[in-house]
Amino acid sequence: MRSILLSILIILCIVFTHGPTIAASPLQIQAKQYYDRHEFTTAIQLWQQALELAKPPEQKIAIHQALALSCQDLGQWKQAQSHLSSSQALLDQNPNRFLQAKTLNIQATLWQNLGKYQDAIAIWQQSEQQYRQLKDPYGIALSQLNQAQSLQTLGRHQQAKVLLEKIDAAQNSALEGTLRLRLGITLQALGDFDIAKPYLEKGLPIAQNLPNLQAQILGELANFDERNGELQTALNRYIQAYRLATSPQDRVQCLVHQFHLLLKTQRLTIAQQLLTDLQTLLEKAPNSRWSIDAAIHLADRALTWNLKSPSIKPLLRSRRISSGETRRSASKYCCPGRNWSLLRASRQSRPSPKVHPPCPPTG
Repeated sequence: MRSILLSILIILCIVFTHGPTIAASPLQIQAKQYYDRHEFTTAIQLWQQALELAKPPEQKIAIHQALALSCQDLGQWKQAQSHLSSSQALLDQNPNRFLQAKTLNIQATLWQNLGKYQDAIAIWQQSEQQYRQLKDPYGIALSQLNQAQSLQTLGRHQQAKVLLEKIDAAQNSALEGTLRLRLGITLQALGDFDIAKPYLEKGLPIAQNLPNLQAQILGELANFDERNGELQTALNRYIQAYRLATSPQDRVQCLVHQFHLLLKTQRLTIAQQLLTDLQTLLEKAPNSRWSIDAAIHLADRALTWNLKSPSIKPLLRSRRISSGETRRSASKYCCPGRNWSLLRASRQSRPSPKVHPPCPPTG
């Protein structure tokens, strides 16, 4: 559950909050409200209606950008690319450097979600250059953070560390908290555990008004606790992270880690109850990579521990997962010591890429 993201691609926020203000119609405002509640299908319907009524090219570009992100949340990759192509076509006729940088960011996010990490890095480098020409430190830091995440996903942790140490994120608490999270992840991967933990701990007060970021930092700290054999402390952190998490993906991930620790400490009755809750959440989740991985992991654990799970098989069938894939993939989803965020994988329904970050040593 510690996925390759997100959690973090903070690209999601900039389409709506960063750069010059573009007048939004009531339909756009309503769509954004549904998007923030993770009701992506309704948000898409409203943005499509807004697109039909939009006249200024800048407004059309912004709507195509929002639609491209929403389609990615639902694993609709072709539709996302179509909206990005439409956005770029409008930009070719109506140049706007801010909107161009945002379109590049969303295109890179799509490549990341499809496992094309090197392509994503190249596009984020282009967006960084756009922001440099605009003298926009927020945009520069955002592009660099996303490049570092792709480097981490490829296992190029030393390069990610060098890049992260250059980033100036002091102007924004979300960026600074994310920077500390990513540095903590990178230092763990490089084996610098004594340095990594303070980075994460100092990130918590910075993220005090950002509950989802707090949840992700707590997940990484729980990772340290589990590695050190402090299983109850780790479990308590995951419970706290669950209460803070705002996205369905992060909430499911928190519960999966709780489930893993309950099994590890042989509290099977509580684990059985939690399994039922997880199945209910996953039945409502989009058919994306993270929900597939969660279903695979739960199915494997239920079989291993002989837990009752009548909903697991229908859940796997609904996501077209074979029993062979279940056994092959389950161990990649949640293993002791594996990095929370590096597993928070891109929201895709395609097979995982061939390159996987290794589990850090647990001793």
